[in-house]
Formats: sequence, C-alpha cells, structure tokens
Amino acid sequence: MIKEIDRNDIPECVTVIKDSFITVADELGFTAENAPGFTAFSISADRLYYQLDNEHRIMTAYYLDDGKIVGYYSLLMQEDGQCELNNLCVHTGTKKFDFFPFTCGYMEKDL
Repeated sequence: MIKEIDRNDIPECVTVIKDSFITVADELGFTAENAPGFTAFSISADRLYYQLDNEHRIMTAYYLDDGKIVGYYSLLMQEDGQCELNNLCVHTGTKKFDFFPFTCGYMEKDL
C-alpha cells in the first residue's frame, strides 16, 4: 500500500533511503569523504523531521502488508504551483541494462 507516512516511520524511511542510494554511490565511487552531500551520506532523521515540520513536504512510503517500508519519496510544493520530487527510492534489488547509463531499482509487491 502506498500512503503518506506517519512521523514515527521517519527512522525506517531514512534506512530505506540510505540503502537505496548507497547502490548508486557504490556504482559511481562516491564516499562520505568525496561526496558528503550525496543522499546516501547526508540524509538523517533530523533532516526528514525538518522537511516534514517546517517545509510541510508530502512524504509517502510503500508499505508491505506486514507494515515494512520498502519505498519512499517526498514532494515539496513550490509557490508557483510546481512541485519538487525528492528521495525517490525502492529497496528490493537492482539491475544494470546495457542500454541505460544507470542502474534500475526494483520494488516488488506480491499479489
């Protein structure tokens, strides 16, 4: 189920974000030392609490039936009616295709 998160879910969302973005960091050779602002290294619960409480971001997660979070994104609504998508991530696996210059992430849901 995809729904807005509860603030108690923020620590689990941080884990999903870090786990998802570390795959890109590993692929590109990013480390906390050479890319400290990259999402895998810079995201924290404090940062998400700030975004929720002060920026009033819409924060959404993909929950499995057991309540585990396996995907996340947030939207920041701009004054001009546009929105900014942040931290789009999934957390079950990746696959590299020759025809893409990036690695694809996959989210699964048993039906």
